[in-house]
Amino acid sequence: RIGEDAFAKRNIVPELGSVARDFDRLVEDVHRVARDIRQSAEDNAHSFKSPLATIRASLEPVRRAMPPTDQRAQRALEIVDVSVDRLQALVTAAQHLDNNAADLIEAPRSPMNLTEIIGMSVLHFRELMASRDVRLIRRLEPRVMIRAAEGVMEIVLQNVLENAISFTPPGGTIVVTLTQNEDSIELQIDDEGPGIDPRKIDRIFERYFSLRPRQPSDEMATPSGHAGLGLWIVRRNVEALGGRIAAANRLGGGLSVTVTLPHSGG
Repeated sequence: RIGEDAFAKRNIVPELGSVARDFDRLVEDVHRVARDIRQSAEDNAHSFKSPLATIRASLEPVRRAMPPTDQRAQRALEIVDVSVDRLQALVTAAQHLDNNAADLIEAPRSPMNLTEIIGMSVLHFRELMASRDVRLIRRLEPRVMIRAAEGVMEIVLQNVLENAISFTPPGGTIVVTLTQNEDSIELQIDDEGPGIDPRKIDRIFERYFSLRPRQPSDEMATPSGHAGLGLWIVRRNVEALGGRIAAANRLGGGLSVTVTLPHSGG
C-alpha cells in the first residue's frame, strides 16, 4: 500500500506540488472506498444472517409439532429449510464478492510465480479429485511470472478448477497447460465434461448465469440451480489484471478455458 502523502513527500519539483497532493488525495479516496466496501459487506451479511438464524431456529418446534403423516406440511417445511440454506449461501457469496472487489481496488500488485500458484491450487483440490476419480495432468513452464495482487489469481484458478472437476465424469482427466512468450502468458484448462451448448457458451462468464442442474428438492431455486457467480468473478479478476478469458468446446469432447495475461516483463 502507498503510504500517507507518499507522492507529496517524494516530489522534488515545486511546480508539481499540487499535482502530487491531488494524487495523494486520490489514493486515500481509493483506500476509503475499499474500506467502505468491506464494512458494508460485513454489515449487510450480519443484517441478513441474524433473521435467517431466527427462522432456522423457529423451524424446529414447528417440525416437532407437525405429525409425520402430514406429508403436505412436511414438504412445506422442507422447502422453507432448503430456501433458508440457499439464502445463507447467497449472503455468504455476496459478502465474498464485495470483499474480493475491495481487494481488487486496494491491493498493490507485485511479481508472482504463476507456476507455483497453480501447483498450490491443484493441491487444494487433491482430495476432491481423488473422491471423484478425476486425474489432473500439469504441463507447466517453470517460473512463469505475472504481476498481480495477492489472492487474485488464486480465486481464478480455484473457480475454474472447481468447475472443471465438477463436470468431469469419474475416470476423466483434466489438463492444465501454462505457456509464455515475449508478449503474453497463456493458461489453458481442459476437461472431459459434457461441454456447453454453443448457443450458451458466450454467457458462462455472465453474472448469475449457471448451467448446473436444478436440485429436485429446491423449488425456490432458479432453473440453473446455482448462484452463477464463480466464472463471473474469474472474468472480472482476469480483466482487472489486463487479461482476457475465453471458453470453447473441445473437438474430442469437454470444455477448454483459456486465460491470457500480459507478461510481467521480469
